[in-house]
Amino acid sequence: MNTGTNGRYQVLLFMGLLICAFGVSPFYKRASIDLDGTIISTRTSCVQPQNNRCSSVYVIEDRNKIQTQYVAGFTDGSLPRQLPVGTNLSKRKWALTYSVNGRIVANFPVVFYGSWVAVGLFLIGWSILQWRRKR
Repeated sequence: MNTGTNGRYQVLLFMGLLICAFGVSPFYKRASIDLDGTIISTRTSCVQPQNNRCSSVYVIEDRNKIQTQYVAGFTDGSLPRQLPVGTNLSKRKWALTYSVNGRIVANFPVVFYGSWVAVGLFLIGWSILQWRRKR
């Protein structure tokens, strides 16, 4: 048995898993958000010195006057930053869409991250198939 060949399959399998994780993570992050209420407070801060990678901390009050804090980060998995106070924000768990003041927003890049997942799954499948053929 050639151990160098087995190592190559293991590297491809690891790369496939890593690429899948890169693609699935933003899907999960966006889908797991569950919010419904009005923004009553907002604070935006940025990483210095370039003022990039900004995040906004929202305090959202629902119909029952229960307040929830949500941090909108700088990734595609987060909801938008810099929404004004008084904005009605609604996002159901496991949905990729959300609504701002009753208007549905579907801006998640499904094709981009879905492509990464597809490439990762292809690498995983191909490495397993090649490994089994060589055995």
